Amino acid sequence: MTFSDRLWAFITSVKLTLYLLLGITILLVLGTYVETTQGNTAAIAIIYRSPFMDGLILLLAINQITCTIKRYPYKPHQAGWLLTHVGVLMILFSSIYGRRLEQEGTIVLPEGGTTDYYVMEHKVDGRPQMWAVPLGFEISLDQFKVEKYPGTQMASDFTSHIRVEDIENSRAVEHDIKVNHPLKYNGFVIAQQSYMVGDRTSTVLSVLKNPGTPAVFFGFIVLSVGIMIIVFIKPILKRKFPPAPKRVTKQSVQTA
Repeated sequence: MTFSDRLWAFITSVKLTLYLLLGITILLVLGTYVETTQGNTAAIAIIYRSPFMDGLILLLAINQITCTIKRYPYKPHQAGWLLTHVGVLMILFSSIYGRRLEQEGTIVLPEGGTTDYYVMEHKVDGRPQMWAVPLGFEISLDQFKVEKYPGTQMASDFTSHIRVEDIENSRAVEHDIKVNHPLKYNGFVIAQQSYMVGDRTSTVLSVLKNPGTPAVFFGFIVLSVGIMIIVFIKPILKRKFPPAPKRVTKQSVQTA
């Protein structure tokens, strides 16, 4: 085999797929550790948006594309396999696109207060600067409640009862934002982060908008449909369109 043949065999191999998936899994575990010890912002900067993570995802995408090309022409019973590859590619490219263009910021809102923007940090000439970014709607904090562990002053849970006024779309939404129960509205995910005690108690909300999220979800749908076809429909297609028998060459007979 020539070098190009060996390279093509390696790029299209399942072994490379497993290595890349293992590398991505290790980075995700490291990201979880960094997020626990240093916070979400550090994990995003060090792990999730790192060139190494993007490189592994890009290599996995190339591996999936070349594997798909290698099996051309396709047979009817490979429809599920093709859909799973398309779904994986959609998830991979959407994740890179979304992570590069996602917007993340913070809202500090006193009880009874209203705002129509969130604060986002940008670096200009290496120096962090705070920017006010419009939400496109108003968000108000009607009430903030803190639950404490019995006999202590330590908070066990806290809830922000907020109201969204979307004049442009003539909508009004009320929602209780709690830890692990964010508000999802107009592409934003607004989650409970912490709170501040002063003249008025203020809630601290994290704001995230990822433009790649819809495509990632659609990719998961395509992937799920492909898996369903492989499990339930592929056997029917193989019976209806049986693969052509392999040609027996003189060389294969001599080798046997």
